[in-house]
Amino acid sequence: TGLGLAPRIGRHAARAFASDKVATDLARAELHAVARDARSWEALNAALDACERAAIELDLGGSVISGDAFRHELARILHAAPPPPGGSRAGAVRIARIAELAGEPLALIVILDANEGVLPSSVAREALLGDELVDALRSRTATAPPPHHVRASRDLAALAVAVSNATEIVLCHREADDAGALLAPAPLVAWLARSGVASSRWGSSPLAGAPFSTREATLRALASGKSAATLAPRAARLARIERERESLFEGDARPSPTRGNLAPDAERARIFADETGGGTHALGVTALERFATCAFQGFASHVLGAREPTVVADAPDARETGTFVHDALAAAFQATTTLWAARPRDRDAILTRATAAADAVLRESSAVSPLRRLTIERARADVRAVLDWSLADEGWDFVRAEQPFGDGRAASWPALELTDGETLVRLRGKIDRVDVGHARAAVRALDYKTSAPAATEAGKELGDTSFQVALYADVAAAQHGVRDRDGVYVPARATVLTPGWTRPKAHDKAWTEATATETNEASADGRTRLATRALTVVRELRQGALAPAPRHARACEFCSFDGGCRKPRFAIGAMGEDET
Repeated sequence: TGLGLAPRIGRHAARAFASDKVATDLARAELHAVARDARSWEALNAALDACERAAIELDLGGSVISGDAFRHELARILHAAPPPPGGSRAGAVRIARIAELAGEPLALIVILDANEGVLPSSVAREALLGDELVDALRSRTATAPPPHHVRASRDLAALAVAVSNATEIVLCHREADDAGALLAPAPLVAWLARSGVASSRWGSSPLAGAPFSTREATLRALASGKSAATLAPRAARLARIERERESLFEGDARPSPTRGNLAPDAERARIFADETGGGTHALGVTALERFATCAFQGFASHVLGAREPTVVADAPDARETGTFVHDALAAAFQATTTLWAARPRDRDAILTRATAAADAVLRESSAVSPLRRLTIERARADVRAVLDWSLADEGWDFVRAEQPFGDGRAASWPALELTDGETLVRLRGKIDRVDVGHARAAVRALDYKTSAPAATEAGKELGDTSFQVALYADVAAAQHGVRDRDGVYVPARATVLTPGWTRPKAHDKAWTEATATETNEASADGRTRLATRALTVVRELRQGALAPAPRHARACEFCSFDGGCRKPRFAIGAMGEDET
């Protein structure tokens, strides 16, 4: 207050601070003014503290100075404050404004954008107001910026002071902008060039504009393809393959070996047949689904055995979390196998035994990290949700969990065979859960999914890229000697699965269509549409159709093999004639 300063805040700003709405007009201006005042107030307080420390250190506590002298010293401290800290000031290389380099000893100073209108800076003329009116307005405004010639002089003076102690100076200017329009150098740069100062030219890219060196000329020749085969034959061949593979994702679906469509070959067909359930080893149902989703994806994972590296983190990923839930559910239901067929069911006994068995499994992985223990607690809630849903569904009784088939072990059921007389496929897998109808001859295969979207998607794609529950139901029906069968993808999540949950209508529709018997003469043996689709997928694969052409575009979203199929990270489709 002794300096005549006092904080003020207008009523508009007070209202703006009390409201969550975006401030506009006068309120917005006052908010900006308050922010500037706050920064200025901080600088003033720091300067006053500096004055006080200086007075104490110099033992001037009893001295009296005039107000003008105090304001003079205060102004000196304010203007001598160091520039704000930043990463650009660290190390031997600095990126700074010209005004920040006044008089500093520098080994090299590089001035960027030394173009006309930039060094010195210029302000575009007003489009609606004439020069005379602008000058008149400036003369009546105390805070108006200085005229252009004054600002230009200041810019050049700052440059002169900045380079005064520099050992070497380089001024860079652009010859063209991003749109290709020519740009003029700053008058200072043009004057230096006319005076004989050494200059050089550099291209932003060896492929842009005229080449400036022999190396750039060679690179341009390679890029054009005219001399590539002679200059670098191996690189040219690899580039041609890359372009052809990438063109597959731009809409060019022509078959070629480069893209993964191989010509029929007897030896390769024999190898593929043995790898895809046509020999001594059965094909996994999950591998069949990968082949149906994308032939290359299935080939990379199943035939080549490509795998992502396993990363052990504090928090389990979705796959590991799903394993926790599957193992706990298997233990819970196996511990209560004899209790499910009773009516009325002993709910308390089932929950007590099942929970104890699930806890015994989950306890083995719980004492690792806090995040893992949190995941285990969520898995425990998911198991309880599945138990509650199963107890409420009295039309089915649990009989088996994690039942394998086709893997050759003692407890395994036989492999499932699909054939149309031309193609034979033997399938293996593990059924998450098998139920039997209560007081009726029927079986049901259940497959647990760790999220509602995964269960919904698998149900909708049944018979196209999803096969598990339908084929599992066929295996269970054959083992129990019944014809009535059903299959359900169950979202094993406590936040989704309620006692009254039923599979979505899209799942119902896909089940009906996939399990319907083919009526054409080629499938007079009673094959289902799903079985026919599975045989078609395997037959095309054995014939050499390995192209990375996914059934649906979303198959690429989480694919680990896009580097192998050469899919660009950002594929841009070719434009039609009407779009150019």
